[in-house]
Amino acid sequence: MSNTELVALGKRIAELRIARQLKQTELAYEAGLSHRTLQRLEAGEVVKTDGLINVLRSLGRLEGVMVTLDSSSFSPYEMLSDAGLKLSRLKKQRDAKALIGGEEAGLGISKPSARKRRVRRSRDAGSVVGKSSGPSVKAVKVQWTEDQR
Repeated sequence: MSNTELVALGKRIAELRIARQLKQTELAYEAGLSHRTLQRLEAGEVVKTDGLINVLRSLGRLEGVMVTLDSSSFSPYEMLSDAGLKLSRLKKQRDAKALIGGEEAGLGISKPSARKRRVRRSRDAGSVVGKSSGPSVKAVKVQWTEDQR
């Protein structure tokens, strides 16, 4: 949303508030917002979405907004066919990418990765028990973070 659209939205909200003969503090209280948040909204500044929804609900305009967002006529299959694409072809492309690239293809498929465990050294020795490269490695007590209480 551009800055001019936010300003226009804020101006319209202010007009609706004035038409209902409400002060900013009254509408803010009714919507469950701070007075400053409503001031920001009416000035066209960015506010959280739930604040906007609460103001629209308090002004009796939320249902109108929800009706305009009704997506019952939306069909992804119709959009694909309008673009000249077929779903079966897209599925084949996706499957091929999954076999080739996995996560690189942007499909969210990834190989399981080994989780690294944090090792803490014991206070009385200088090395950690692990794969020994020879007989000179000292054996020490390893304390896992999960074992600490």
